[in-house]
Amino acid sequence: MVGLDWRLPIQKARALGVSKAIQGNLDPAVLLAPWKVIQEKAAAILDEGMAQPGYIFNLGHGVTPDVRPETLKRLTAFIHEYSERKQQEEA
Repeated sequence: MVGLDWRLPIQKARALGVSKAIQGNLDPAVLLAPWKVIQEKAAAILDEGMAQPGYIFNLGHGVTPDVRPETLKRLTAFIHEYSERKQQEEA
């Protein structure tokens, strides 16, 4: 498994020859933005990551102390709902 921070796009990592599972890519600073921004960024990352098998959504680095736990719970629920819906649409 290869972990990516937010500075390296998922497709670029794959173009460089990363063929193992990939995780990461959300800039932790996004978690301080309004919910709509968080949702848009997470959806874009999921779209890019799920274009090929072997993607695990994660932050591109750790959670900072100023991030609200409710935001993380809401993001986790969104990731599960969005990825499930996307998989059903593609089936």
